[in-house]
Amino acid sequence: MGITGSNTGSTLRDLPKVVVFGDWDADGIVASAVIASSQRYGGVYPVHGEALIELEPAEPYRLSLRFSEIPCYDVVVVLDIPIIEAMLDRIEDYRRRCGSTRIIYIDHHISSHEHIETLYGVVDEPLIGYVPASRIALDRVLATGYNPGERLRSFVDAVDLMDRGARVPKEMHSLLKTVSSISKALTYKRDASLWKRTVEWISSPVPLQHPLISEVMEEIMRIAEEAEKRIREEANMLAISSQKLGIFRYVDARKKWRERGASALASTLYRRLRAPVILCVRSREEDYLLLIVKYPRVAYRVIKILKEEGIAVSIGGHASLGIAKIHSRDLERALDTLRSRSYSL
Repeated sequence: MGITGSNTGSTLRDLPKVVVFGDWDADGIVASAVIASSQRYGGVYPVHGEALIELEPAEPYRLSLRFSEIPCYDVVVVLDIPIIEAMLDRIEDYRRRCGSTRIIYIDHHISSHEHIETLYGVVDEPLIGYVPASRIALDRVLATGYNPGERLRSFVDAVDLMDRGARVPKEMHSLLKTVSSISKALTYKRDASLWKRTVEWISSPVPLQHPLISEVMEEIMRIAEEAEKRIREEANMLAISSQKLGIFRYVDARKKWRERGASALASTLYRRLRAPVILCVRSREEDYLLLIVKYPRVAYRVIKILKEEGIAVSIGGHASLGIAKIHSRDLERALDTLRSRSYSL
Protein backbone atom coordinates (compact mmCIF):
# COMPACT_ATOMS: atom_id res chain seq x y z
CA MET A 1 0.00 0.00 0.00
CA GLY A 2 2.77 2.42 0.89
CA ILE A 3 6.10 3.57 -0.43
CA THR A 4 9.12 3.46 1.83
CA GLY A 5 12.53 5.02 1.72
CA SER A 6 15.60 2.82 1.55
CA ASN A 7 16.28 0.96 4.79
CA THR A 8 19.58 1.97 6.38
CA GLY A 9 19.07 0.40 9.76
CA SER A 10 15.78 1.77 11.03
CA THR A 11 12.97 -0.70 11.43
CA LEU A 12 9.75 0.03 9.59
CA ARG A 13 7.98 0.36 12.91
CA ASP A 14 10.29 3.20 13.97
CA LEU A 15 10.06 5.25 10.77
CA PRO A 16 7.90 8.41 10.65
CA LYS A 17 4.55 7.80 8.94
CA VAL A 18 3.25 10.09 6.20
CA VAL A 19 -0.11 9.90 4.42
CA VAL A 20 -0.74 11.73 1.16
CA PHE A 21 -4.29 12.47 -0.02
CA GLY A 22 -4.47 13.60 -3.65
CA ASP A 23 -7.34 14.42 -5.98
CA TRP A 24 -8.35 11.93 -8.68
CA ASP A 25 -7.49 14.21 -11.60
CA ALA A 26 -4.14 14.70 -13.32
CA ASP A 27 -3.08 17.63 -11.15
CA GLY A 28 -3.77 15.70 -7.95
CA ILE A 29 -1.95 12.64 -9.27
CA VAL A 30 1.12 14.55 -10.44
CA ALA A 31 1.24 16.58 -7.19
CA SER A 32 1.13 13.30 -5.25
CA ALA A 33 3.97 11.97 -7.42
CA VAL A 34 6.04 15.07 -6.58
CA ILE A 35 5.67 14.47 -2.83
CA ALA A 36 6.23 10.70 -3.19
CA SER A 37 9.38 11.31 -5.24
CA SER A 38 10.74 13.91 -2.82
CA GLN A 39 10.27 11.59 0.14
CA ARG A 40 11.28 8.31 -1.45
CA TYR A 41 14.21 9.41 -3.61
CA GLY A 42 15.25 12.64 -1.93
CA GLY A 43 14.46 12.00 1.72
CA VAL A 44 13.94 15.72 2.28
CA TYR A 45 10.20 16.51 2.22
CA PRO A 46 7.86 16.30 3.96
CA VAL A 47 10.13 14.36 6.36
CA HIS A 48 13.90 14.78 6.46
CA GLY A 49 15.28 11.24 6.18
CA GLU A 50 13.49 7.93 5.81
CA ALA A 51 9.72 7.64 6.17
CA LEU A 52 6.82 5.36 5.39
CA ILE A 53 4.50 7.06 2.93
CA GLU A 54 0.95 5.97 2.11
CA LEU A 55 -0.88 7.23 -0.96
CA GLU A 56 -4.64 7.59 -1.15
CA PRO A 57 -6.98 9.26 -3.66
CA ALA A 58 -9.75 11.44 -2.25
CA GLU A 59 -12.20 14.24 -2.95
CA PRO A 60 -13.68 16.80 -0.52
CA TYR A 61 -16.55 14.76 0.91
CA ARG A 62 -14.50 11.57 1.19
CA LEU A 63 -11.57 13.40 2.77
CA SER A 64 -13.91 14.92 5.34
CA LEU A 65 -14.85 11.40 6.41
CA ARG A 66 -11.25 10.17 6.36
CA PHE A 67 -10.13 12.82 8.84
CA SER A 68 -12.53 11.23 11.33
CA GLU A 69 -11.11 7.75 10.70
CA ILE A 70 -7.35 7.96 10.24
CA PRO A 71 -4.85 7.53 13.08
CA CYS A 72 -2.34 10.17 14.17
CA TYR A 73 0.31 10.23 11.44
CA ASP A 74 3.52 12.19 11.74
CA VAL A 75 2.56 14.12 8.60
CA VAL A 76 -0.68 14.47 6.61
CA VAL A 77 -0.38 15.99 3.12
CA VAL A 78 -3.48 17.13 1.19
CA LEU A 79 -3.07 17.90 -2.51
CA ASP A 80 -5.41 19.58 -5.02
CA ILE A 81 -8.56 19.03 -2.93
CA PRO A 82 -10.77 22.12 -2.52
CA ILE A 83 -11.75 23.10 0.99
CA ILE A 84 -15.40 22.71 1.99
CA GLU A 85 -16.81 23.76 5.34
CA ALA A 86 -17.48 20.20 6.50
CA MET A 87 -13.83 19.35 5.89
CA LEU A 88 -12.61 22.26 7.99
CA ASP A 89 -14.67 20.99 10.91
CA ARG A 90 -13.15 17.52 10.57
CA ILE A 91 -9.61 18.90 10.28
CA GLU A 92 -10.15 20.90 13.46
CA ASP A 93 -11.39 17.74 15.22
CA TYR A 94 -8.33 15.84 13.93
CA ARG A 95 -6.04 18.63 15.13
CA ARG A 96 -7.47 18.36 18.64
CA ARG A 97 -7.07 14.57 18.57
CA CYS A 98 -3.62 14.54 16.97
CA GLY A 99 -1.88 17.65 18.21
CA SER A 100 1.63 16.61 17.13
CA THR A 101 0.70 15.75 13.52
CA ARG A 102 2.05 18.15 10.91
CA ILE A 103 -0.63 18.98 8.33
CA ILE A 104 0.36 20.30 4.89
CA TYR A 105 -2.38 21.61 2.57
CA ILE A 106 -1.46 22.38 -1.05
CA ASP A 107 -4.23 23.64 -3.33
CA HIS A 108 -5.31 26.30 -5.84
CA HIS A 109 -9.12 26.12 -5.88
CA ILE A 110 -11.10 29.30 -5.25
CA SER A 111 -12.93 27.87 -2.24
CA SER A 112 -9.59 27.19 -0.56
CA HIS A 113 -8.61 30.84 -1.07
CA GLU A 114 -11.91 31.87 0.51
CA HIS A 115 -11.19 29.75 3.60
CA ILE A 116 -7.50 30.66 3.82
CA GLU A 117 -7.76 32.50 7.16
CA THR A 118 -9.44 29.54 8.84
CA LEU A 119 -6.99 27.16 7.18
CA TYR A 120 -4.05 29.09 8.64
CA GLY A 121 -5.46 28.39 12.08
CA VAL A 122 -5.67 24.60 11.74
CA VAL A 123 -2.87 23.40 9.44
CA ASP A 124 0.87 23.83 9.73
CA GLU A 125 1.69 24.56 6.10
CA PRO A 126 -1.13 26.05 4.01
CA LEU A 127 0.28 26.48 0.49
CA ILE A 128 -2.62 27.98 -1.46
CA GLY A 129 -1.73 29.50 -4.82
CA TYR A 130 -3.03 30.40 -8.26
CA VAL A 131 -1.17 27.76 -10.26
CA PRO A 132 -1.82 23.98 -10.31
CA ALA A 133 -1.17 22.14 -7.06
CA SER A 134 1.54 20.09 -8.77
CA ARG A 135 3.45 23.30 -9.58
CA ILE A 136 3.12 24.53 -5.99
CA ALA A 137 4.31 21.14 -4.72
CA LEU A 138 7.28 21.13 -7.11
CA ASP A 139 8.33 24.64 -6.06
CA ARG A 140 8.12 23.54 -2.42
CA VAL A 141 10.36 20.48 -2.84
CA LEU A 142 12.83 22.48 -4.95
CA ALA A 143 13.08 24.92 -2.04
CA THR A 144 14.19 22.05 0.20
CA GLY A 145 17.06 21.27 -2.17
CA TYR A 146 15.50 18.25 -3.88
CA ASN A 147 16.17 18.11 -7.61
CA PRO A 148 13.69 15.77 -9.35
CA GLY A 149 14.43 14.35 -12.78
CA GLU A 150 13.07 15.53 -16.11
CA ARG A 151 10.31 12.89 -16.01
CA LEU A 152 8.54 14.53 -13.06
CA ARG A 153 9.24 18.08 -14.23
CA SER A 154 7.76 17.26 -17.65
CA PHE A 155 4.51 16.05 -16.10
CA VAL A 156 4.24 19.20 -13.97
CA ASP A 157 4.82 21.34 -17.09
CA ALA A 158 2.14 19.40 -18.99
CA VAL A 159 -0.44 19.87 -16.21
CA ASP A 160 0.41 23.58 -16.12
CA LEU A 161 -0.13 23.92 -19.88
CA MET A 162 -3.41 22.03 -19.71
CA ASP A 163 -4.65 24.15 -16.80
CA ARG A 164 -3.85 27.42 -18.58
CA GLY A 165 -5.11 26.26 -21.97
CA ALA A 166 -1.83 27.54 -23.38
CA ARG A 167 -0.42 26.72 -26.78
CA VAL A 168 1.33 23.36 -26.59
CA PRO A 169 4.82 22.99 -28.09
CA LYS A 170 5.01 20.21 -30.66
CA GLU A 171 7.43 18.18 -28.55
CA MET A 172 4.89 18.06 -25.69
CA HIS A 173 1.82 16.90 -27.65
CA SER A 174 2.29 13.27 -26.69
CA LEU A 175 2.82 14.03 -23.00
CA LEU A 176 -0.17 16.36 -22.88
CA LYS A 177 -2.35 13.64 -24.39
CA THR A 178 -1.05 11.30 -21.69
CA VAL A 179 -1.92 13.76 -18.93
CA SER A 180 -5.38 14.35 -20.41
CA SER A 181 -5.97 10.59 -20.60
CA ILE A 182 -4.90 10.15 -16.98
CA SER A 183 -7.41 12.80 -15.90
CA LYS A 184 -10.24 11.29 -17.95
CA ALA A 185 -9.55 7.70 -16.91
CA LEU A 186 -9.20 8.23 -13.16
CA THR A 187 -12.11 10.64 -12.79
CA TYR A 188 -14.31 8.23 -14.78
CA LYS A 189 -13.25 4.97 -13.16
CA ARG A 190 -12.17 5.69 -9.62
CA ASP A 191 -9.87 2.75 -9.14
CA ALA A 192 -7.67 3.43 -6.08
CA SER A 193 -5.16 0.77 -7.09
CA LEU A 194 -4.73 2.27 -10.56
CA TRP A 195 -4.43 5.76 -9.02
CA LYS A 196 -1.55 4.61 -6.79
CA ARG A 197 0.20 2.77 -9.62
CA THR A 198 -0.04 5.90 -11.77
CA VAL A 199 1.44 8.06 -9.00
CA GLU A 200 4.31 5.62 -8.56
CA TRP A 201 4.90 5.41 -12.33
CA ILE A 202 5.08 9.20 -12.67
CA SER A 203 7.32 9.55 -9.59
CA SER A 204 9.92 7.10 -10.94
CA PRO A 205 13.37 8.67 -11.48
CA VAL A 206 13.85 6.62 -14.68
CA PRO A 207 13.71 8.86 -17.80
CA LEU A 208 10.57 8.57 -19.93
CA GLN A 209 10.63 6.36 -22.99
CA HIS A 210 9.02 7.50 -26.21
CA PRO A 211 6.44 6.43 -27.06
CA LEU A 212 5.12 6.15 -23.51
CA ILE A 213 4.61 2.40 -23.17
CA SER A 214 3.86 0.74 -19.85
CA GLU A 215 1.26 -1.55 -18.37
CA VAL A 216 -0.17 1.38 -16.40
CA MET A 217 -0.47 3.61 -19.48
CA GLU A 218 -2.06 0.88 -21.56
CA GLU A 219 -4.78 0.56 -18.93
CA ILE A 220 -5.13 4.35 -18.64
CA MET A 221 -5.54 4.81 -22.41
CA ARG A 222 -8.14 2.03 -22.64
CA ILE A 223 -10.26 3.51 -19.83
CA ALA A 224 -9.88 7.05 -21.18
CA GLU A 225 -11.14 6.02 -24.62
CA GLU A 226 -14.08 4.23 -23.00
CA ALA A 227 -14.88 7.29 -20.87
CA GLU A 228 -14.60 9.72 -23.78
CA LYS A 229 -16.92 7.63 -25.95
CA ARG A 230 -19.49 7.23 -23.17
CA ILE A 231 -19.52 10.94 -22.31
CA ARG A 232 -19.65 12.05 -25.95
CA GLU A 233 -22.61 9.77 -26.71
CA GLU A 234 -24.49 10.93 -23.60
CA ALA A 235 -23.78 14.59 -24.33
CA ASN A 236 -25.17 14.25 -27.85
CA MET A 237 -28.43 12.82 -26.48
CA LEU A 238 -28.75 15.29 -23.61
CA ALA A 239 -28.02 18.31 -25.82
CA ILE A 240 -31.31 17.70 -27.64
CA SER A 241 -33.26 18.13 -24.39
CA SER A 242 -31.47 21.32 -23.26
CA GLN A 243 -33.63 24.30 -22.36
CA LYS A 244 -32.88 28.02 -22.51
CA LEU A 245 -32.38 29.53 -19.05
CA GLY A 246 -31.40 33.17 -19.40
CA ILE A 247 -28.02 33.13 -21.13
CA PHE A 248 -27.55 29.46 -20.19
CA ARG A 249 -28.57 26.14 -21.65
CA TYR A 250 -30.00 24.04 -18.84
CA VAL A 251 -29.68 20.24 -19.02
CA ASP A 252 -31.58 18.05 -16.56
CA ALA A 253 -29.71 14.72 -16.33
CA ARG A 254 -31.12 13.50 -13.02
CA LYS A 255 -32.69 10.43 -14.58
CA LYS A 256 -30.07 9.83 -17.26
CA TRP A 257 -26.66 10.25 -15.60
CA ARG A 258 -25.81 8.22 -12.50
CA GLU A 259 -22.09 7.81 -13.13
CA ARG A 260 -18.96 9.70 -12.21
CA GLY A 261 -17.56 12.25 -14.64
CA ALA A 262 -20.39 14.79 -14.50
CA SER A 263 -17.90 17.67 -14.74
CA ALA A 264 -16.47 16.20 -17.96
CA LEU A 265 -20.04 15.78 -19.22
CA ALA A 266 -20.76 19.48 -18.53
CA SER A 267 -17.61 20.50 -20.41
CA THR A 268 -18.55 18.30 -23.38
CA LEU A 269 -22.06 19.80 -23.41
CA TYR A 270 -20.52 23.28 -23.41
CA ARG A 271 -18.54 22.43 -26.54
CA ARG A 272 -21.53 20.74 -28.14
CA LEU A 273 -24.04 23.54 -27.42
CA ARG A 274 -21.56 26.41 -27.78
CA ALA A 275 -23.16 28.21 -24.84
CA PRO A 276 -22.76 28.42 -21.05
CA VAL A 277 -24.21 25.27 -19.50
CA ILE A 278 -25.96 24.39 -16.25
CA LEU A 279 -26.08 20.62 -15.76
CA CYS A 280 -28.24 19.08 -13.02
CA VAL A 281 -27.34 15.62 -11.68
CA ARG A 282 -28.13 13.71 -8.51
CA SER A 283 -25.72 13.88 -5.60
CA ARG A 284 -24.52 10.76 -3.83
CA GLU A 285 -26.39 12.08 -0.81
CA GLU A 286 -30.11 11.41 -0.83
CA ASP A 287 -32.34 14.46 -1.33
CA TYR A 288 -29.49 16.56 -2.76
CA LEU A 289 -28.59 17.65 -6.28
CA LEU A 290 -25.50 19.05 -7.96
CA LEU A 291 -25.71 22.01 -10.32
CA ILE A 292 -22.58 22.07 -12.47
CA VAL A 293 -21.91 25.32 -14.33
CA LYS A 294 -19.53 25.41 -17.29
CA TYR A 295 -18.80 29.00 -18.29
CA PRO A 296 -15.17 30.02 -18.90
CA ARG A 297 -13.90 32.62 -16.39
CA VAL A 298 -17.42 33.18 -15.00
CA ALA A 299 -18.68 29.84 -13.60
CA TYR A 300 -17.54 30.34 -10.03
CA ARG A 301 -19.23 33.74 -9.88
CA VAL A 302 -22.44 32.01 -10.95
CA ILE A 303 -22.47 29.41 -8.20
CA LYS A 304 -21.46 32.02 -5.61
CA ILE A 305 -24.82 33.63 -6.28
CA LEU A 306 -26.50 30.45 -5.02
CA LYS A 307 -24.34 30.51 -1.89
CA GLU A 308 -25.06 34.19 -1.21
CA GLU A 309 -28.80 33.57 -1.63
CA GLY A 310 -28.69 30.75 0.91
CA ILE A 311 -29.62 28.13 -1.69
CA ALA A 312 -26.34 26.23 -2.05
CA VAL A 313 -25.28 23.99 0.82
CA SER A 314 -21.69 24.04 -0.46
CA ILE A 315 -19.83 25.17 -3.57
CA GLY A 316 -16.54 24.28 -5.24
CA GLY A 317 -14.67 24.28 -8.51
CA HIS A 318 -12.60 26.67 -10.62
CA ALA A 319 -13.24 29.98 -12.36
CA SER A 320 -14.48 28.14 -15.45
CA LEU A 321 -16.34 25.20 -13.88
CA GLY A 322 -18.32 25.53 -10.66
CA ILE A 323 -20.32 22.99 -8.65
CA ALA A 324 -23.10 23.81 -6.19
CA LYS A 325 -24.80 21.26 -3.94
CA ILE A 326 -28.42 22.12 -3.24
CA HIS A 327 -31.39 20.41 -1.61
CA SER A 328 -33.70 18.89 -4.23
CA ARG A 329 -36.62 20.99 -2.95
CA ASP A 330 -34.69 24.16 -3.85
CA LEU A 331 -34.13 23.33 -7.52
CA GLU A 332 -36.80 25.64 -8.95
CA ARG A 333 -35.70 28.46 -6.69
CA ALA A 334 -32.08 27.96 -7.81
CA LEU A 335 -33.01 27.97 -11.50
CA ASP A 336 -35.24 31.05 -11.14
CA THR A 337 -32.40 32.87 -9.37
CA LEU A 338 -29.85 31.99 -12.04
CA ARG A 339 -32.26 32.89 -14.84
CA SER A 340 -32.99 36.34 -13.39
CA ARG A 341 -29.34 37.07 -12.55
CA SER A 342 -27.74 35.65 -15.70
CA TYR A 343 -27.98 38.82 -17.82
CA SER A 344 -26.04 40.85 -15.26
CA LEU A 345 -23.05 38.48 -15.04
